[in-house]
Amino acid sequence: MKIVPDVFLYDGEERPMRPDNHYIWQDGRWMVDLDMAKANTVKAILVSFEAALAAGFTTSLGIKMDAKDTDVAKFKNAYDLAQLSGKATMRIRDYNNDNHDNVPLADALKIMLETGGNYLGLWGLKNELVDQVAAAAMVEAVEAIKWPASS
Repeated sequence: MKIVPDVFLYDGEERPMRPDNHYIWQDGRWMVDLDMAKANTVKAILVSFEAALAAGFTTSLGIKMDAKDTDVAKFKNAYDLAQLSGKATMRIRDYNNDNHDNVPLADALKIMLETGGNYLGLWGLKNELVDQVAAAAMVEAVEAIKWPASS
């Protein structure tokens, strides 16, 4: 077990340990900085948003797909090309890089719409949380804003 001291020396001055990463040293004590708390919370929201996208999305057809907006756009481009070429099916590559051959275009459209809907839902949640952070007037309100564990 590592013992962490309650105080440390900074430029010859003894200070208590920083309580959290949104505190600043001012007038001989740690003070809460609302702007720093907001910046840290927005950063945590963005990290959670990216992690949710990186985890992929499983469609109602049971196929797990990459979930970023660029992935949806690439899938849409491939779908459009298959449709414009008069094809009835297409090959898709899933989150695990497994191929699915001869997927009917109707199923491919369903996969694209569900994956796109997942992205829009996560993107909307991220924006809603960031807006809540911006509107918060107290650190306690900022600290209460969290990315949901199930997203």
